[in-house]
Amino acid sequence: MAIILNVSNEYNNSTAGWGTTHFSSFDSAQAYVVNNPTTIKPADVSIIVEKTTTVSGNCLSLVTTYNPKGNQNREVAGMSVTVKDGAIVGNAASKLDLTYSLTLEAGAVWKSARGASSSCGNTHVKNVLTIGEAGAEKRAKVNFARGYSGITSNQTMSIAILYNGKLVANNADIEVGDFGFTGTSSITDCNVTAVGIIAWGKNNFYKHTVTDSTIVIKGHNVMNENSYYSTTGTLMHNLTVTNSTITVDDGVADTVAEKVTIKTLTLNNSTVTVESGTAVEIAGTLKLNAGSKLSVGTVTLAKAAKVTVNYAAVFAFNAVGLVPGYTLTIDCTGYTSGTYKVLDYVGDELVTADDYKFILGDNWSDNYMVFDNDLYVTDVVDVDKTVIYVNDAWSGSAFCADLGDGKVYAMNSFADINSAAAAAEANSSSKLVIDSDANYTANPGFFLNTKVEEFEAGKWSYDYAVDASK
Repeated sequence: MAIILNVSNEYNNSTAGWGTTHFSSFDSAQAYVVNNPTTIKPADVSIIVEKTTTVSGNCLSLVTTYNPKGNQNREVAGMSVTVKDGAIVGNAASKLDLTYSLTLEAGAVWKSARGASSSCGNTHVKNVLTIGEAGAEKRAKVNFARGYSGITSNQTMSIAILYNGKLVANNADIEVGDFGFTGTSSITDCNVTAVGIIAWGKNNFYKHTVTDSTIVIKGHNVMNENSYYSTTGTLMHNLTVTNSTITVDDGVADTVAEKVTIKTLTLNNSTVTVESGTAVEIAGTLKLNAGSKLSVGTVTLAKAAKVTVNYAAVFAFNAVGLVPGYTLTIDCTGYTSGTYKVLDYVGDELVTADDYKFILGDNWSDNYMVFDNDLYVTDVVDVDKTVIYVNDAWSGSAFCADLGDGKVYAMNSFADINSAAAAAEANSSSKLVIDSDANYTANPGFFLNTKVEEFEAGKWSYDYAVDASK
């Protein structure tokens, strides 16, 4: 038999059902369930928190009558709690075992009520945690991060979704310490800020999705607990990200976030950015599908790394460590034409085609070309390089941009004289033509050690085949 207990701070002893079906606080409703074990089964109970203006008496705290280790909140396990628009509930426990389902409807707020001088609180979700309602005008909110959303006098709190727990978040704003997922999680249309780390996938069997969301991870461990979170930094495992952005950056100039480990990650039209200086290890399968970008600083491709970059995706890095056994593949399935940057080197060294051939191993293609240290997929390969052109007006043009009249940027046409001369030398071109009214200063070494350094447009062209003495 379903038992519905209603909570509102507007209820009092003159309210019908006072003390049996209507209560002024969550604590009193929960106590009613605990104190009547012979007549009330928690699985039959639904507590509806309709309206509260303070967390006093409305904290989702431990039941104190029976708390054997590892079996917290047994007396209320299986009941459901729904917090409605206009209601606020708190959490003050050092450790809360959420053995009942909790639903925060649109407009509901769950906030930290733990004293600022206390240690960080830890919430273990062992049932279903639902945050928000798709398409609702108002957003549900979880305010567990000190320094955010007015939480200045309370301590940061973390949330771990355990093996038998589940998170469903939609149309919500979530601020938390560490966020750990060993059970299933789904985050859609949410703004999430983790002042600690996020550990997706401590368990190999449960899947995790992030869709249409923005997630910011500060990246310094709060709980320092490996059982439910991670002691080595943010973890991305069994995670699929669609139309979303994830940023790992502590926002402090002199420090960087802790290590990021990628074990199984798929990006669909999404971006993951890790601040430069944070170590990143790819230790499993990474798929960058069309429209996606992974941007990191120093990255290690471990032995088990299997990285696939779609031709319309980008993998950006400034240094890479390679452990034998890894694979890095450019996926050109469906490619027909166009020019796409796929590997974006943002470091300070010179990277050549030979370097990329080494990184890709046997996965090289004639459609791959290197420009300005980056690797491109392009169908612009048969370009006439008999004559090389230079015009400073072309500065900033995209690689392989069609400049008209058979001129293709960075193939036979360049914005500076030295690049043009180098191309003429490399391709045994017959002539280099200045195509603008600007004056150019060239490196004499490019011109067979001539002493000519400055030339005016329309007054000079260099004909390698005819006259090598100019």
